[in-house]
Amino acid sequence: MRLGGIDAPETAQPFGQRSKENLSRLVFNKDVRVEWEKRDKYKRIVGKVWVQPASCPTCPITLDVGHAQITVGMAWWYRKYAKDQSPEDR
Repeated sequence: MRLGGIDAPETAQPFGQRSKENLSRLVFNKDVRVEWEKRDKYKRIVGKVWVQPASCPTCPITLDVGHAQITVGMAWWYRKYAKDQSPEDR
């Protein structure tokens, strides 16, 4: 799966390992909801992953993992694919 609308450093690049660890912390061993509409050229699903916010164990699944990665500086918005996103996601 590829998170739509974001780009993150590769593991060997600066902050790559930290980005991967943060993403793992957000989703590992948690229930997720995946929303997607397409696949990329490698046949990976491209979409959003939603989880329950760690700060609210009684809340529903409302945290967009890709947006969370951008918010904490572990990924960038991927302008190249902005046209594939809804206006509110841009």
